[in-house]
Amino acid sequence: RLATDQKVRGSNPLGSATRLPQFVQVAVIFFIQNFLGQPRQRKAIYILHLTNVGRCGHICNASYAICRDARGLHIGENGAGLLVQGAAHGFRILQFNAVVASNVHVRHLYVRLGFVQLGMIPKGFRMKDGGYEYICPYYHALV
Repeated sequence: RLATDQKVRGSNPLGSATRLPQFVQVAVIFFIQNFLGQPRQRKAIYILHLTNVGRCGHICNASYAICRDARGLHIGENGAGLLVQGAAHGFRILQFNAVVASNVHVRHLYVRLGFVQLGMIPKGFRMKDGGYEYICPYYHALV
């Protein structure tokens, strides 16, 4: 499932100023990026990628973002595509690591989609004002 791509080897896929160790570069080679909406009118994006390698390589992680002007349009409900894509690529579990506790709308959506909350992590998310807020990790079995 995880194939090494010669074009990516030796590059820095995360674009940071510091070069990443080789094993980290290989781990981030495999990802799926999907835009929701028509070209030039895209309102959301999700990125699906490995959480880890080895014995935890069956778990994928995702990030999901919606443009501010598209909030409330129920675009996030299309996030069920994450579940389909994760399963299609052989993953058994999809997890969200850092759902901010105050984001109640997305938390309700994840529950409607069948995600299970694992708990709450205090001071897991640094806010723009420098304060900290709880994060809630979620998971969904794909098989």
